[in-house]
Amino acid sequence: MWSICYIKWFIVEKKTTFHGRNYYKIDIKGRLPFPAQWFEPLNLRFGESLIVARGLSHDSRYLELYSPSGWAEKMADIEGAFPEGELKSKIVRWYVSTAESVDLDTQNRIRLPKHLADYGKVDKDVVLLGCVDRIEIWAKELLDEVDTPSKDDFDQIFALLNGYKEKKNDF
Repeated sequence: MWSICYIKWFIVEKKTTFHGRNYYKIDIKGRLPFPAQWFEPLNLRFGESLIVARGLSHDSRYLELYSPSGWAEKMADIEGAFPEGELKSKIVRWYVSTAESVDLDTQNRIRLPKHLADYGKVDKDVVLLGCVDRIEIWAKELLDEVDTPSKDDFDQIFALLNGYKEKKNDF
């Protein structure tokens, strides 16, 4: 019993998490700086690339950035969640096939592929958001449009968090 609890605690404790916001301007060559505080959570090995993809949202246009291991987890989730069929084909075509590897240059910048920058409308002012298991890349003006939750959203968020805490305390 104790060993199972210990293993579970260890896995949760070692999980990579991203948080924070970083505001940048994309340079004339389409490069943007990559924040130093996210190097360690990415656990990149020399020569590894980051993976950038469309944001997995119907309503918002942004990009997602993953470490190689984070992308592998995302692919395992997609593989496990979708049975073979048309819906799986759609997510592969719309999401997975648009993903690309990007490298950090010697000044710790990344260059976004044009088709992804165009999709996310990322061309000048950019915000990088730490979103627990991934980094989101937003055009500042698009993020400004969706960044404030409504009162109904806040009510639902607090209800879910309080319900979770109550369940957690019952054990």
